[in-house]
Amino acid sequence: MNEQILTPLIFILLGWLLGFFGTQLNKILKRNKNKKDFIICLSTELKELIPQITNLVFVLNSHIGCFNKDDINWIIKINSIYNIEKPEIITFLNPLLKMKDNQIKAITNFLKEQQGVSKDIRKINLIYLDSNIAYLMLLNSEIQLIIFTLRKRIFWINELIDRNIFFNEQTFDSSLSDGNRKIIDINLKNNYIHMAKMYKEIVDIIINVLKDLNN
Repeated sequence: MNEQILTPLIFILLGWLLGFFGTQLNKILKRNKNKKDFIICLSTELKELIPQITNLVFVLNSHIGCFNKDDINWIIKINSIYNIEKPEIITFLNPLLKMKDNQIKAITNFLKEQQGVSKDIRKINLIYLDSNIAYLMLLNSEIQLIIFTLRKRIFWINELIDRNIFFNEQTFDSSLSDGNRKIIDINLKNNYIHMAKMYKEIVDIIINVLKDLNN
């Protein structure tokens, strides 16, 4: 082939290759940046939930009188890892570890007679994750599965909160019979017990997600 024809063809081919691989490289770099930004923002959102939910486990279990040393150790452990700024709770909990179970029970029986907990309960919202759900595809399938499990648990807990609101509203009905009022009180207690367990599950799932995101 004539050199005058071959040389321009080589330059054209090189230009095409550089353009193609340059475009692919830009896509990879942009994808990596989007993934990094998504992980940073999602991690921040999840970390901010931990103290809120951990405090609710304390409030709920105290209110229903179902506090035990497992719950105490769990809250102290979470606090030590994530430096939750709730010193008054930890100051209250540490001495309980040295007490006998019946002493702890007596204290929780006193606490459950105090002010109700409905004002402390708020629905959990993952605003950043929900508005950027498509970016989950940038993560590996294992992390995606854990996050979907987390969202399912949050959906369930929010439904329990709606039930809790309904039961609390019923307690203000002056026409309610003593029998029905007792049934509602039992439903509220069972609801609180279930919610406290689910809140612990959600915190543990969040911790697993954060570990995987930062590996």
